[in-house]
Order: sequence, then C-alpha cells, then structure tokens
Amino acid sequence: MPAILGDRFRRLREAGRITQRIAGDAIHADTSKISRLESGHTHFHQDDAAVLLDLYGVPADDRARYLTWAQRVNGASWPDYDDTDADSGLDALLCDVPLQLVRGYEHGVIPALLQTREYANAALRMSREEMCENDADAVLELRMRGQRMLFAQHPPAVWLVVEKTALLRPIVDTAMWHRQIDHLLTLAELPHVTVQLLDDAACGPARTGESFTYLRFRNFRLRELVRTQQLSGAICRDLPSETEPYLRTADRLAMLAAAPRDSIERISELRRRAPEPDAQPGPGAG
Repeated sequence: MPAILGDRFRRLREAGRITQRIAGDAIHADTSKISRLESGHTHFHQDDAAVLLDLYGVPADDRARYLTWAQRVNGASWPDYDDTDADSGLDALLCDVPLQLVRGYEHGVIPALLQTREYANAALRMSREEMCENDADAVLELRMRGQRMLFAQHPPAVWLVVEKTALLRPIVDTAMWHRQIDHLLTLAELPHVTVQLLDDAACGPARTGESFTYLRFRNFRLRELVRTQQLSGAICRDLPSETEPYLRTADRLAMLAAAPRDSIERISELRRRAPEPDAQPGPGAG
C-alpha cells in the first residue's frame, strides 16, 4: 500500500518537473529518501508529506486527502465512509492506478463491478442500515466510479465468479432485476471481461470464508493487492504470503464454476424464465 501512495507522489513531482534532489532538500534529506518514499520502502510522515505537497503545488482540497492517505496507508483497515467528503478513502486512492488484472468473488450478491446503480444502492442499504443518507450516497458514488475501469481505453482483464444464488436473491424488484441481469450479460460479452457462474453445490462460501477482490497493477513495482470487505470498511493485504492464497482460491472457484460461454447461456436462460415485472418491490429496493 505505501508504494501506491509513493507512486502518486512521484507522478506529482515529475508533473512539476522537480528533481529528486530538490524534493530531498525541501525535507532536509538526500535523494535516496525520496526514492524510498516513492517506491514505498519508507513511510511518509505528515510533516514531510505536507512540505512535498506544497513544493509540488497541490491545491488545498487535494492536499487534505493526500495527508489522510499518508496516515492510513501503513495500516490494513480502511473505513468506508467516515470522511467521504474529503474523498480520501481507499477507492479514491486506487481510482486512477492502472490495473492489469481484477479477479474476485462475492458471497450472496452480484460482484460490485457488475452491479447496476439501483442494484448497488439496494445491496448497500440492506447491508449498511446504520448509514445516514448522505454517507450511503457518497459510498455509492465511489463504487460507481470504480466501474469506469471497464470502459477505459486500456481496461484490465476482469475475471469474476458469480454465485447462482446471488442471481436469484430478490434484493430488488423484478423490473430492476431484469435490468441487472441484462447489464451483467452485456458486460460479460466484453472481450476483457470473463464471468463464470458458480452453482450452489460448489459451496463457494464454505471454500472461501469471505468475499474478496484481487488486483494486479500495470506498474510492476506495485505489489499485488487483495481487498476484502468488512462491515466497518475494507481490509487490504499486499504481502505475497497473504495474496497468493486468494489467487489460488480464485483459480479453484474458476475450476468449479461453469465455463464462461456456458455461464452466459445459463444466465440468459434464467433471464428468459424470469416472471414479468410487477408492482411489488423486493426487500431492500428503494
């Protein structure tokens, strides 16, 4: 995680045509410390971060989130919504870091990258009933922003396993469900997106223990990252000993799930057999 923030600082420095020597002088250090900060081998102290942000000409609004990132990036836990006004959460930190690969699996719901806004809204409010309206709206916007990667000029390869149970769970009304399945099928046809359907008999939740998203970055200097979602926020792991078990689990789930083309056909069949929309909303719709 520190390397992701360090890479952001490097890009700020280079955009301002500032050398590592000048940056080092500003914080009374040599160029090797700037190099270690930018590579994530040394943690940012608030004072050093503040001086560098001033040197790089970062506006006050952006400055606040960089300082919050500098505080948080050394820990594993990232709260979802305590400061969404400052846009300084994990989603904001990762939003413009180019990705090479995204793999994932979610218990009981359609994976976030494949959700429509209305489905995401219902799922979020069902799982976070304690959230106030403004916080829920802010988290929803951050999650929707993360989907932009699917339509980027150079999108990552996305490989997601979807539980059949999730497709049948009525957290939205029938009309919304139809739109959600249509949306999922549209995304599954993108050349860089692979969707596999996992039957209940495969016992996905028992095999994984938790939902997860595995990220591999285009910048080879950034370590692979696994994100797991908790009720209080996200937990991030980037040590190889921590991320490799999740990659093996993703492989195991993919072997148990239906092949991608078979999955699309089976999801399409579920869509064809669905009842026509009615006026009765499902739980969580709103």
